[in-house]
Amino acid sequence: MTEMTIIVKDVNDIALRTPAIAPGILVKPLLDESNSVSMRVGLMSWSAGSKSQTQPHYHSVEELQLVLQGHATLTDCSGDKYALNPGTVFLCPPGVEGAHAIENTSDFPMTLLFIYPRQDYDTVKCAPAEGQRLHNRILLRNIEDIAVELQRSPKVRTKRLCDERNADHLVAGIMWWDPGSRLDGLQPHCHSVEEFQLVLYGNATLTDCNRDEHPLREGVMFHCPAGLGGVHGIENTSDFPMSLLFAYPAQEFETTTYLPD
Repeated sequence: MTEMTIIVKDVNDIALRTPAIAPGILVKPLLDESNSVSMRVGLMSWSAGSKSQTQPHYHSVEELQLVLQGHATLTDCSGDKYALNPGTVFLCPPGVEGAHAIENTSDFPMTLLFIYPRQDYDTVKCAPAEGQRLHNRILLRNIEDIAVELQRSPKVRTKRLCDERNADHLVAGIMWWDPGSRLDGLQPHCHSVEEFQLVLYGNATLTDCNRDEHPLREGVMFHCPAGLGGVHGIENTSDFPMSLLFAYPAQEFETTTYLPD
């Protein structure tokens, strides 16, 4: 028997935190230094009319963000503004060209998912000189405008939110399973890097390295570390397509079919 080290949690069971530098914002850390070696993932909620920073800010690593609920305004490094809506995804590169600030324009809380490809990073306020325009390199798209890619099974489809074409250290996407479909055949599998997944809608069954089954539903996340302890297989148990978000911190990784004794 292999020791199973997958973390499975309902996000509703994760405690909220309020960052000292951002009053009015609540954060749920899904992955941090306590359970991941190379990613930081969380949910962030703005109360109505609250801002993340009085000035745009940037990080020393790239950041992917996906709006799940509400409407907001994104301000870039030169003060230009862009509308954010449910399904908007934006990738901020490291450095001043990825500077950003967010203001909730809804009459209710706005929530987004954020992903960093590593644990430690610096956050720096961006304060350009008066009249100075900086080059904005934030990639902003709506999920509906991203092309669908077919997987090994024609019943499994993917939309890549970021990959080697636009990110240096992160791959993320959204995957859809048709009813009764599996990924990578009938056998559970593992990777050479850790992987984060969050069920967006639908129900499924997660099979681990010992063939134990774990029910998945909307709002349940699971984190698979690299190697045999993170072996997993997924089957859609809904009567409709099941969708989840995935992210891993490297451009290339090996997938190995797991054959238990």
